[in-house]
Amino acid sequence: MKKIKLIEIDDNNSSTAIFDKTELFEAVSVSTKEGEDAFTDASFEQMANDNHINIFDFGGGNDSRKGLEMLANFGGDDFLYIIPVMNSMAGSKNAIDTFRLINKPKQTLFILNNVQNKEDIEKEFIFWFGSNDLGILSIYEALDKPKFEIVEYSPILEISAMSGLTVSELAKFGKLFGTDAKSEIFKLAEGDKNKFKDLMGKYKQSILAENFVNSNMPQISKIVKKYKNIAVCSTKGGVGKTTISSHILPACF
Repeated sequence: MKKIKLIEIDDNNSSTAIFDKTELFEAVSVSTKEGEDAFTDASFEQMANDNHINIFDFGGGNDSRKGLEMLANFGGDDFLYIIPVMNSMAGSKNAIDTFRLINKPKQTLFILNNVQNKEDIEKEFIFWFGSNDLGILSIYEALDKPKFEIVEYSPILEISAMSGLTVSELAKFGKLFGTDAKSEIFKLAEGDKNKFKDLMGKYKQSILAENFVNSNMPQISKIVKKYKNIAVCSTKGGVGKTTISSHILPACF
């Protein structure tokens, strides 16, 4: 069984603290000053346990720059670097800055985040793919068509986090019931209407969570599970690093 450790290196906040009920990973939040010790601990734990997975989540701005500098000293040749990209010109330009800062094209995966319609992704993410009609250059082509995957927008990510769980953990609840879930939940409620409503609400949430997992995880998992060390980084905040590092990556193993 894989043991997953999520190490958040951020001088400003602890985004992983909300996942206080998760059993999918162990979360540690440290400042950039404490980062060197965190890297050393992670290296030792991985050498002691071959099933140990490290996920590093670098805060935006200078936190990512400092984290990548530490990572270079740590020895990042066996790392997968993930750069989240939001649908904006600023987000796409930030992706270029981060990509050049990492400077390991073969070990880098871009994830287009908060996608509304993946069937029409090239029209939606015009600042990434470009548009001849609108005279917008393609950053994707400028970077020589790097590897990328997609994560769709869904409120279920925040809903599951409000419960202290990752989306894949919430998805498991619905699997406790058979084809007549409503009747099974009614029996479980033992005549308590409020309990019935709460359980039905959680069941419906779990179905949304399962649909999200099935739609978004498989392709990313094929790439991610080849690595034992993964760094999620961006020189800009607000690009959805927590979605990737907490909801998506731990569920890939």
